[in-house]
Amino acid sequence: MKIYVVIMGESFEKAKEAHGDNFFTSVEDAVNWARMMLEPAKRFWICDENGGVLLIGVTPRLVGRS
Repeated sequence: MKIYVVIMGESFEKAKEAHGDNFFTSVEDAVNWARMMLEPAKRFWICDENGGVLLIGVTPRLVGRS
């Protein structure tokens, strides 16, 4: 199964086009990539090749001193 990361506010078609031939084969890999590569506190969807939502997630927030 082809799995895609869709950033909240982006359409599935646009995300699928941006991925090109670079898709994920496991939900765990997609979630790990999103948590490492997206901005802090960014929401994302993990979708299958037909646009069905498998998981909705959010990247960790940065916590520190101000």
